[in-house]
Amino acid sequence: MIEFSDADFQTQKHITKDIELIVPGSLIVSLYSNQTTGFKWSENAVISQSSVIEQESHNYVSLQTGTPVLGAAGKEVWVFNSLKPGSATIKLSYGRPWEGGEKDELTLTVNVIVK
Repeated sequence: MIEFSDADFQTQKHITKDIELIVPGSLIVSLYSNQTTGFKWSENAVISQSSVIEQESHNYVSLQTGTPVLGAAGKEVWVFNSLKPGSATIKLSYGRPWEGGEKDELTLTVNVIVK
């Protein structure tokens, strides 16, 4: 599992992580998010070799219970599955997705080697 908080991205806006997986194997990525500000992570990851690893799911998880509060943070979680040995790069970006909105304010690049 890879997990980064708001504090991690305050010190470094563009993070790169190397990881190894086996076949079959899964990778869970959990990233800080605050969708109430209009910022969100890309729904679908950009994967350089979709024959090596694929995105299974993506979900937003609120960190609070009860009525949503403006400005309250949560996290976004992706699950990826390894398909065959090889290498691939997974890229996720955080921004405001509408036209004219900020793009790539934060990024996570995961270099994956599948064995």
